Amino acid sequence: MAIGDNDQIDGEKFHFLHGNVVPPKTRVSIEDRPGVDGMDFFEEGRDKGTPFVLRSGVDTATMLDGEKLLMTYLGKIAGSDVVLKKAGVDFSTDLLEADRFKVQILDVRKISLHAITSAINGINAPSAAYLECEWTLVSVPVPTA
Repeated sequence: MAIGDNDQIDGEKFHFLHGNVVPPKTRVSIEDRPGVDGMDFFEEGRDKGTPFVLRSGVDTATMLDGEKLLMTYLGKIAGSDVVLKKAGVDFSTDLLEADRFKVQILDVRKISLHAITSAINGINAPSAAYLECEWTLVSVPVPTA
């Protein structure tokens, strides 16, 4: 199974990204005046979403390459807003302009890094290791023009 362009965080490609993406929340205010029947709702913009977790998986040529890749992931924590692409959907460009968002990386946790062997020399030959991580992300609205 070759790594495609369907699942990415900040350009880092994965075999998969499992989990649910949580978009930014719409902020709404309610105007309810005494003596007036009913109420009005006003959309005031969007706030960051609730943090969510995605699990990634990718193979590497060696165990050492897997550790180096993990260090690259850890270096992205608390950086600038980055592009999330899941199942081929780029949330920063493919949605309606008012719904677009990027993500901030809050944490990356190694789930496993283990050696793999097969008759065909790994998933994407030559690969001898497989890295799984959990990414804690939060969605951030992309400013509209």
